[in-house]
Amino acid sequence: MDIPLNSRVYLTGNLASPCPQCNCGTPPCSGSGATGCNAGPNAGGACSTTATTGNPATENTTHDCPPQEGGGRFNGALSVDLNPLTTGSVSVTSATGFFCTGQDILSHAGAFGQPDTRCITETGMEAGDLTDGMPHAAREATVFCIPATNNGTVDVVADIPGPGATSLPGIAQIVPTP
Repeated sequence: MDIPLNSRVYLTGNLASPCPQCNCGTPPCSGSGATGCNAGPNAGGACSTTATTGNPATENTTHDCPPQEGGGRFNGALSVDLNPLTTGSVSVTSATGFFCTGQDILSHAGAFGQPDTRCITETGMEAGDLTDGMPHAAREATVFCIPATNNGTVDVVADIPGPGATSLPGIAQIVPTP
């Protein structure tokens, strides 16, 4: 599987709550007005979220509450290709610690703040036998490169270009068509 991902980079200067959040309480939840979006162009607007990141700075984020576009806050776009996404294991190794094109010129060796990293591995999980028609837990995994944004400030602060890795949990099920 191949999933193209487009991310936008905003600089807010707000370490406690860098992204607008839905003030609805403990996810999953929804709200509006005082329990709606706390900032951004939709401040006070209706929102719902299931985001449970475990980090108060990013809890309760949702596409319903986007960041403010103006004022120089938008600083670049990241176009990442999550390919290959696999239910198996995926590993990328580098004897030098430079995993991505341009990493050795613009950013530091290693990955995820660890300069001695020479191998990155993510492990997926197959859904198993889907012929029973029941839902089965699965996980897709990938290791990829995060490109430079062409904004020197963002690239230096985020130490990109550089490697990224993720696993995406989900449910797989074959549903017969009538």
